[in-house]
Formats: sequence, structure tokens, C-alpha cells
Amino acid sequence: MLASPIRDVLRKGGFHVDLASSYQQLEQVWPSLRPEIVLFEVSRPDSIEPATASALRIKRLDASQFIGYLADANLRTFGLTGDAILSRDVTLLPETLRQIYTGKL
Repeated sequence: MLASPIRDVLRKGGFHVDLASSYQQLEQVWPSLRPEIVLFEVSRPDSIEPATASALRIKRLDASQFIGYLADANLRTFGLTGDAILSRDVTLLPETLRQIYTGKL
């Protein structure tokens, strides 16, 4: 699982990060946190469906919520629905997120 290294890199990049242990837990804490960015780590084919289902439930509550997926290249075309599908390369993630928010990507 890459969640801890991703969290650490994003924090070093100046982002405030809360980490959920599962998609279900994310949905439970989302209403109270209302983060600017929600990132789902999708590391296996069997995690695509639950991640997408959670993302859609959040989008139904707030269509403006930014939903991104951190996915390996081989999983990028498997039906993920959201605002962005990002590389799991943690070294590029902070700058990629900044570019998304400044409209340069």
C-alpha cells in the first residue's frame, strides 16, 4: 500500500492530508472533512469497482468535489470515473495537483 508514502510526500509538498483506511471510511468522514481533493488509490483491478462506487456516491452529494484516482498505467482504462486519473509516482504528485488547480494541466 502506498497510502503512507503518498501522504508524506503531499504533506512535504504543502498539502493538508487526512488518510482513510478504506473507501467506506472515506465516505463516512467525508461529510465532516469536506476536503478540496479526494484521492482514491486504485492498485488492483478488484479495487476499481468499489473505488468508483464510492466516488459516485460522493459526487451525488457534491458534484463539485474533485475526485482523483491514483492508478497504475495498466488500470487507467478500466472504467474509472472522476475528475482525474493520476500516476502513482509519488514524486510527481504534488506538482501535478498544483497544475490541475491552476489550470495548467
